[in-house]
Amino acid sequence: MTAEARREPLQILLVEDSDDDAELIVCALRDDGLDFRYRCICSEAELFSALAQENWDLVLTDYNLLTISAHEVIAVVRADPRDIPVIVISGHIGEEEAVSLMKSGASDFIPKHNLVRLLPALEREIREAEVRRRERQALRALREQERFLQEITSALGEGIIVLDEDMRVIYMNPEAERLLGWSEAELLGKPLHETVHYLKPDRSPYPANECPVARLHRDGQRCQVDDDYYVRKDGSLLPVSFVATRITGQNGAVRYVNAFQDRTARKQAEEELQESRRQLRELTAFLQRVREEERTAIARELHDELGQMLSGLHMDVDWLRRRLTDTRGPEAAKIEAMAELIDTALQTVRRISTDLRPAVLDDLGLEAAVEWLVEGLQSRTGIDCKLRLELNDAYLDEPIATALFRLVQESFTNITRHAQASRVHISLTMEGQKLRLVVQDDGIGFDVTAPRPRSFGLLGMRERVLALSGDFTVDSRPGAGTTIIAEIPLDEAGASLGSPGRSFA
Repeated sequence: MTAEARREPLQILLVEDSDDDAELIVCALRDDGLDFRYRCICSEAELFSALAQENWDLVLTDYNLLTISAHEVIAVVRADPRDIPVIVISGHIGEEEAVSLMKSGASDFIPKHNLVRLLPALEREIREAEVRRRERQALRALREQERFLQEITSALGEGIIVLDEDMRVIYMNPEAERLLGWSEAELLGKPLHETVHYLKPDRSPYPANECPVARLHRDGQRCQVDDDYYVRKDGSLLPVSFVATRITGQNGAVRYVNAFQDRTARKQAEEELQESRRQLRELTAFLQRVREEERTAIARELHDELGQMLSGLHMDVDWLRRRLTDTRGPEAAKIEAMAELIDTALQTVRRISTDLRPAVLDDLGLEAAVEWLVEGLQSRTGIDCKLRLELNDAYLDEPIATALFRLVQESFTNITRHAQASRVHISLTMEGQKLRLVVQDDGIGFDVTAPRPRSFGLLGMRERVLALSGDFTVDSRPGAGTTIIAEIPLDEAGASLGSPGRSFA
């Protein structure tokens, strides 16, 4: 800013003990049209007082003073934090002394016989002082912003590492230092991958070309990793999730910001949850196995014990009927009623026994049992059923066969109660080492996302499949029917060659 561009007069402190010389300097500045106010002093005490009382834009000092030297004036003014320029004016001094003054901190030296140089020198020094002040203000603002950002990153509950364009560490916040055990000074200038990201969970080397952050360096795309590991200073692995982002400044400088969180507690909770679910599934599978065993035992008891007793009772009634002489009397009618009641009881026992554990499943296998279920659904409801059985001559172990039978049975129960379907397609096929069951109806369907707090049928079916390490999905929409898909993997112990496949429609 030039002296002419200023709206307010310049504040000039003049250190001069000669009134004539002071008047000469003031007149030279006024003749040049400079708008200024000045104060003339001539001692060190006055200098300290003037600096303390007012804000000065410039100090002009004579070289030859009686009570204070020009070097002392320069030293006092330079000690002031306001960066006030000092121009020395003198009649005649040697070159060496002029150089000495400049080294002491004088902004310029003007001979008294050449005061025409005073105004240009004054304007230049005012302008340069203003530039320096603005630079200091910008630097203070920058430092304040850096301090503010550092306090923000320090307050965050996640570690932050900033990398330069060569993927070397240039900043770590305190949380990153705490989590990794490294101090910022120890990692400054070091590649991130080679210091904290060089091992896989099995402690095998982690190639740099597989590193997500390295890919970010190559293609610039933001990356988010939910399950990874960093290496602490002591060599232990820290489970982390992180987000790495590329940032480009206005000057083209590239930085990479890596924000990561400690997943130790979350990973432990996830592992505990998975273990709890595994135990619950094992318990569910155990309870289902016990239930099937109890149902089988009860069905056998009903069929073998109670069925035999009812059959014997029926034979006794027949024996009594054959020995009656009066076939039209009340005794004959009573015997006929008893025989009908015994027949009904036998049918009920057979029905309950079959519902508990159909003999066809144990005697003829899964395919025949599924055909029996399909025939039963058609005969009871009139629903048109299409069945496709392609098990590729596989014989299934009892737990898998039972699970698939119960899945079909529960699906038919849901269709009968809720679907209002007219057609059902059932497919049970072997696809590689996987069994695939599909039950599809054209019923009213339902919203699979709607909460069903008391819907235990589908939940039980899902648990049956999950207990066998399978996948279970339900696809349905209101008015679009329902499709249930169960896929169960098989190993050599789960299926073996034997029973031929069949189809039924």
